[in-house]
Amino acid sequence: MSLIVRSIILVLLACSTASAVELRENRPGDVLIFPYFNMTNGWDTYIDIINSGVPEVQFPEILKIHVRDGRTGVLVNTFNYYNYKPQAENLRLAIGKLWNDLPPHRHRRIKGGSTVLVVAEGSCVVADDLWAGFPTGSATVFELGTDIGTLEVYAVTARLTSEIQESVSSCEDLADFWRSGGIWDVDPLDGIQESSGVQISGLATLIHGYNGVSVDYDPLILGDFSLNIEHTSPSSRYPNLADADPIAVLPNGTEFIPSSGEGIDAVARIIGIGGSPSLTNQVITAPEVGATTDWIISYPLAGYKQYKPFTVQIKGEERACESFGLDLFDRDPLVEPEATVEISSDDIYQGLYSWGNEKEKGFRGGDISPIRRLEAGASLCNAVNVVTFDGALSSLLETGSDHIYQLEGVLADSSSSTLRWKLIDPGKHPSIGRPVVAYGVTVFANGTFDGGNVLANYATLRRHYLFR
Repeated sequence: MSLIVRSIILVLLACSTASAVELRENRPGDVLIFPYFNMTNGWDTYIDIINSGVPEVQFPEILKIHVRDGRTGVLVNTFNYYNYKPQAENLRLAIGKLWNDLPPHRHRRIKGGSTVLVVAEGSCVVADDLWAGFPTGSATVFELGTDIGTLEVYAVTARLTSEIQESVSSCEDLADFWRSGGIWDVDPLDGIQESSGVQISGLATLIHGYNGVSVDYDPLILGDFSLNIEHTSPSSRYPNLADADPIAVLPNGTEFIPSSGEGIDAVARIIGIGGSPSLTNQVITAPEVGATTDWIISYPLAGYKQYKPFTVQIKGEERACESFGLDLFDRDPLVEPEATVEISSDDIYQGLYSWGNEKEKGFRGGDISPIRRLEAGASLCNAVNVVTFDGALSSLLETGSDHIYQLEGVLADSSSSTLRWKLIDPGKHPSIGRPVVAYGVTVFANGTFDGGNVLANYATLRRHYLFR
């Protein structure tokens, strides 16, 4: 970006009341990003959007919800939520499998086996096709469009006028406002007034009912996202993360202006890990306690812009990928990569390294001279990926899932190791880094006790440690 363009951005920001977007912890914000949901292999995901509990912060009357596919990050579904009489203080969404066909409703059907979004009683949600959902007792059901993915929630800075609230007797009335000739079809701001001080917090809970285990995680919370978040049609892809103000506040308090002048790069910078980063977490694969560890590695901005370092062709399709540099390890290549990338021996200095029980394993660097180009396997080519280790079956995804990447022969100790992955970065986005979110999920299958009446299984989720 030229100095002139950069100066114009600074002047515009200085003349507005907008603040720079920031990543918050333990505080409510304007936008929530849930980097992982899954309803396969017996798992369901519950998404709670809640009032922050801060007295001066109100729960929004309107939310925009975006659902993105876990393969490419493409937008597959959008919803509008309306918090109208009586006023709620939270919204619960459940993502799971519909086991039986639903009875026809308004000439529509949802077949058993479909992935569905279930909205708790008392909430009004309108889908992108202006459908207010299937009523099923105390909840409303929508087809979701993907089994694995990411989810974004926006606190819209608007609310219904008292006249509109008084005219609405059901969620269908609100859907009618968007249909041809409806007041919002003509003007989305008709009967809408500005609402300041609205913010949200949230929690995601992954539950495996059959095995009796659950884990939860906090979403990414963006604060001071933009001057306002507008009320748009349920089918609109706006607002989205690219609408963020093109300036970010980093954890150390300094401001960052992306050279592109794009809001999505500002979001990427506060999510991203730059410099020479590494991600570290524990891996437990102990049959004696029925323990297996999966790594979830998610790229929640994949549907906006590709920040991964490599582009490869897989089955005739162009994909954005990472690489663990697996060909540099003394291991049996039990799983051949679908594609390879060319990397420098210097790029993967101490690239993948594990330790445990006084054992170490991994390429330590320094013994390849001069620097040369090497072929390594492409990996993590999806927006949402799950990594398994040393032949263990995934506890999260079904065997054979395209989202699984298997790492073989990299653990120092077969039962418990700590694994560090230093990301390869050939300088594609040096000032931003990689907007990636990673977790380790360990499930302990201990069977039952009390004569088989009580499940003794449990699970843990831990976010990866970041080392720069």
